[in-house]
Amino acid sequence: MSISLDKVVCALKEYPHLYERVALQDLLHFVNLCTLVKPYLKLAQSPYTQAPLPTQPRYIHDFLAASLGLKDDVVKLLWWALKEVIWEGDLDEAAERELASGYIAHFLKEGHPRDIGT
Repeated sequence: MSISLDKVVCALKEYPHLYERVALQDLLHFVNLCTLVKPYLKLAQSPYTQAPLPTQPRYIHDFLAASLGLKDDVVKLLWWALKEVIWEGDLDEAAERELASGYIAHFLKEGHPRDIGT
């Protein structure tokens, strides 16, 4: 299941100041990268909880900020606003592979030093 635009827009309604600080392209990249690093996020949570992490582990946060060129506070707010939507969305293996192929450069440049995608 992919993430619908309607769910993203509804989630962002509570954070109107993000509209001024984040370009649509950066928002899409954020959602895509979070979807791709979700297995790493699941490793950081208790196996007894199904809810998304309240905050991302530092190495994931730093990876997203560096990959997208976004400020620390913007990445935190984007996660806070979109974590539920991102957590609900799942891709099948073929769709995940196709999505990941577009982000290889991000993982090689910013993920490798943080042991993400290696």
